[in-house]
Amino acid sequence: MKIESVCFMPDGTNIEYTVSGNGEKLLFIHGSSKTSSEKSDLAEVIAARFTVYQYDRRGWGNSGPKGKDYSLAKECEDAARFIADHEIDCVFGDDYGAVIALNLALFVPLKKIILFEPFLAFLRNLNWLPKMERYLEKKDYFNAIAAYTKGTNHKTRFVPSFLVKKLYAAFSIDPNKKMMTKIIEYDDPKQQTRYIKDIESDEWISNKRMLDNIPVELITARQLEQGLDGLRSLTADVLIVCKRESEPFVFAAVDKLEALIPNNRKITVASAADFINNGRDL
Repeated sequence: MKIESVCFMPDGTNIEYTVSGNGEKLLFIHGSSKTSSEKSDLAEVIAARFTVYQYDRRGWGNSGPKGKDYSLAKECEDAARFIADHEIDCVFGDDYGAVIALNLALFVPLKKIILFEPFLAFLRNLNWLPKMERYLEKKDYFNAIAAYTKGTNHKTRFVPSFLVKKLYAAFSIDPNKKMMTKIIEYDDPKQQTRYIKDIESDEWISNKRMLDNIPVELITARQLEQGLDGLRSLTADVLIVCKRESEPFVFAAVDKLEALIPNNRKITVASAADFINNGRDL
């Protein structure tokens, strides 16, 4: 059974969340590529062993905006509120959610932390970010997602941009390639009067949200660098999960975290589905 609810942070921002599963309480923090609902496959396997509190971070899904004073500290304040209100001591962090979980652990006592494909911003090559930001300023999301894909996926890094953009053309049948879905509506069934309405696909709306959030989240992720030494004193049991085909910056982050965190275990899975299907090592 899944319970949907909303809470309000001290600054008035509404945060939408769900509760599902049974067992020890766990806070699920999603990353920068999917909202909490779009990570439901991961949450479902975790819910077999935990009571999962899964929320849309500020700026994502149905939650409120990031706000002008957005920071990694603000993200941690939101997570800490859930932990305090519901007496949670286990956290699952995916991607950027792992960055939040690590920073959170520096000042909130936690029993267990699961890091799924964590990254450290200073270990990432961000030369592509200014180009993507320029496209975002023009609201040119089609080129922005191409710049993002080339910059973050080693398999497409040296592929010409026009070919990368073709990968996303399938999302659209719009001649301007704005990732729209054409819907034909009939106002009068008898006369078959035809009206054509362009509606953005759910997947493209999700992509736009991701692109808008990535720059500020990458910049704030660098705040963790100043507190990395604090990870040496963590008492939580830390499980680090990465995929065999993870990006190089993920492996670099995992190596760094393994050396810093005292009580850690690492597992490598063939894919996210492999981890999900086996529900291993939770």
